[in-house]
Amino acid sequence: MVEPSSEAVSRDTPPMTSEANLWSRMRSETGLPPRVPRWFVAMRWASKSLLYGVAVAWLAFLPATRGLEVFLWCLVGLLWLTIMVSTIIGWTRATPSAVNRSRRVSDLAMLLAPIPIFFDVPLITLALLVVGYVMQLSRISGGQVFIFALFGSAGALVLATIALVGVESADPNSQLSSPEAAMEYVAANLFRISALDVGKTVTPDGQLITAVVQVLGGLFFGVLFGGLLAWLVREQKPAPVSADLVDRMDQILKHHDHILRRLETLEGSRRHDNTGEVGDQPPSGG
Repeated sequence: MVEPSSEAVSRDTPPMTSEANLWSRMRSETGLPPRVPRWFVAMRWASKSLLYGVAVAWLAFLPATRGLEVFLWCLVGLLWLTIMVSTIIGWTRATPSAVNRSRRVSDLAMLLAPIPIFFDVPLITLALLVVGYVMQLSRISGGQVFIFALFGSAGALVLATIALVGVESADPNSQLSSPEAAMEYVAANLFRISALDVGKTVTPDGQLITAVVQVLGGLFFGVLFGGLLAWLVREQKPAPVSADLVDRMDQILKHHDHILRRLETLEGSRRHDNTGEVGDQPPSGG
């Protein structure tokens, strides 16, 4: 039996298109097997996006009409089921690794986030969302500090603004009950902009949200500063010498020493022979 050549196989196999490559990358990042349909992969990415967090935070902090509340709960329930199914698939087929542990912690925090809403403790919901998104973003960014800081800051700005409007609206004396004022306040604390006159929180929950925002701002700033410092050090550091080059240089030096010893030995032998020849010559007659 004659096996087909690699050229024939490559001609018969159509090249992977950019769309197929995109779906393959999305499926690989989510840890889903190849047999999972594309619509479920899309739902999984929607559950990993900020859409899920905004819906959960809105239900936890902001009032909504009956129709909007039903829509948000349907959306959260659909994405919650997607996370649950994906988590079960990951637990049954994934091997233990740092990536899988990070994904499991993130998925677990996302699954638990809507539960405190039923017990009227929205700050726990916010904390679970922060943990889930930070763990998720640290894995997706792949060590790219700029991506981590950029998307992390954008997500923190949106979620903290929703939470702050919800808690500050309960006090009529608060200056941060409007979305514009709350977003300005969150941005000033997140990016350490002390020159802006953004007012202050008047509720205990608002002060807790401010503390969370300041911690996240310090985290993103520290990651970004550390990445810039590592980049500068890497640019200034000379290129490392390979081990093969070191071995070759060592062999050359050893060979050079061997040649020098041989030359010294030959030179000593030549001098000894010359001395012997002079001593063997008969004395000249007078």
